[in-house]
Amino acid sequence: MRVLWSSCVAVLAVLAVLCPLLCGQAPAVLPAPAPLAAPDVLHVRLAAGLEVAMATDGAPELHAATPQRAALAGLLAAAASVAPLFPAPAATLDRWHRVAVARVGEARAPDHLGRWLRVTARPGDGPRLAAALRAHPAVLDAFAEPLPVLQDRAAAPLSVARAGGDIPPPTPDFTPLQATLLGPQPLGFDVRPTWGIVGGRGRGVTFHHVEEDWYFGHEDLSKLTRSVAVTPLPGSTPENRNHGSGVIGVVLADRNAFGLNGLADEAALTVASLSGGGGLPGALAAVLIRAVPGDVIGVVFGFDIRQLKPRDLVPMEYFPSYFAAIRTAALLGITVVEAAANGDSDLDDPRFGGRFDRSAQDSLAIMVGATAGPRLAKAAESNWGGRVDVNGWGLAVPSAGTGLLFLPGGDFLQSYTDNFGGTSAATAIVAALAADLIGAIREQDGRLPTPAEVRDLLARHGTPALGAIGRRPDLGAALRAAGLPDGLWVDDLEVAPGAVAGVALRGPAAGQAFVLIAPGTGRLALGFNRDLLLDPLSVVPLTAVPLDPGGAARVVLPLPADPALRGLELYLQAVTIDPIGGPPRLTSSAALLVR
Repeated sequence: MRVLWSSCVAVLAVLAVLCPLLCGQAPAVLPAPAPLAAPDVLHVRLAAGLEVAMATDGAPELHAATPQRAALAGLLAAAASVAPLFPAPAATLDRWHRVAVARVGEARAPDHLGRWLRVTARPGDGPRLAAALRAHPAVLDAFAEPLPVLQDRAAAPLSVARAGGDIPPPTPDFTPLQATLLGPQPLGFDVRPTWGIVGGRGRGVTFHHVEEDWYFGHEDLSKLTRSVAVTPLPGSTPENRNHGSGVIGVVLADRNAFGLNGLADEAALTVASLSGGGGLPGALAAVLIRAVPGDVIGVVFGFDIRQLKPRDLVPMEYFPSYFAAIRTAALLGITVVEAAANGDSDLDDPRFGGRFDRSAQDSLAIMVGATAGPRLAKAAESNWGGRVDVNGWGLAVPSAGTGLLFLPGGDFLQSYTDNFGGTSAATAIVAALAADLIGAIREQDGRLPTPAEVRDLLARHGTPALGAIGRRPDLGAALRAAGLPDGLWVDDLEVAPGAVAGVALRGPAAGQAFVLIAPGTGRLALGFNRDLLLDPLSVVPLTAVPLDPGGAARVVLPLPADPALRGLELYLQAVTIDPIGGPPRLTSSAALLVR
């Protein structure tokens, strides 16, 4: 009877919230969020003019001597420790804020990151200290540090793991599993044509991955070494290592004869661990110190605010400290790609207080929802709403780690999956697309697209999906909207020795094209529309070809049947001449791998 009565009380409590919504009445007051958090670690936002600097003894000190300073110092003295939330030199924090203000003005600039403290209370004293700080006139906010939740999708394997012996067998070529993902719309992201443009594999971009842990030394992730870590590294669980390796596999798996290909395999890499000291804020600061304009930061976790359901996950920018960090990064020219989170919630719901209303505040991050694999429908777990810019596959994504596909001898350094998923996989895909787009535009046109431009190009070009999760980005269409390729492209990305490579040209009607080839790239300004992008010391003329009345031509490039050529990458560019005059023009450059 007691069990039955308790169940009835629980049902009535739920109906008390839902019935007004269903009946068109004013909604009941929702419970305040109780995020999964570290209750004795606080994020404290100070008023303007109270930016934090590090004193010579390593303790934080306030820039300005204000009437509130003494009282605030007294409150903070009750804490176990006080430190800047984003541990960076004061001059660096000031510079970041100056850049943000110069870009958008004081009124639209994010908080100076030096106005945020990380206050560790004495055990059990966090809630009391937070309340006391919130009551102080110099404190704008104080809340317990939210704890990130990994966004992996717990899915059944699509194939049976194959057992190996004591000596690991050769790893098969799993790239055929990526054919649909890399292929054209509506199922894929039209990645392969972009790879033929020099820069279109993420060249010159660094992907900064903020995560928990990884399998360092994985055979297909040669860039994932301990030397690229910018924070201390934890001893973590296989689940966390699989998750981190899954993201890196999507973006950066090596281009070789086995395993998989990363979607932006020419990008560089840094990793920052959430458990490396200073939590997520410390990891973000470590990345921001090293990132430069044109880089990409990937964040693939959500936060459980526990308001309506046991797994009530929201994106990172829900919390004002992280919103300030993301918007600061974007205004510094760094593209942030952020998971919409696996909460199955409408981010436009009033319960979120307008924090995902872009007309009220815009972090400038690319927010990514997930589809049910190649299907153009929202994955069951993905959040949705007007703030979600684009989507990626949230199911059936091939990557490194886990071992659902391949785990010979139980060795996770040779592990692969064909079912990485959730908004983690989707975000990894979109982060790679962003790196490819930035790399191609920078390499070909000598300019950096802004994070807002990158977001706009990916969000505007693609196939809409059902469920208010934006478009599936069409990378080829986005690149064409940016004016690339311009005048030259190759039919195939890889050609075997003894085969024939096809090169397509376009230029002025009835003009001439002079095709150049080199085994390396470079940059030499010649005063034309773009630089010569081939190595000037090794470039040679390949052929001259007339353009037809429509301005088109094709060149056939036969390759010698010499196995020694395997692994050679060739780069092509052309000069076009207009018969009615005007300066010569250089086409974009293309890459061709002999394999």
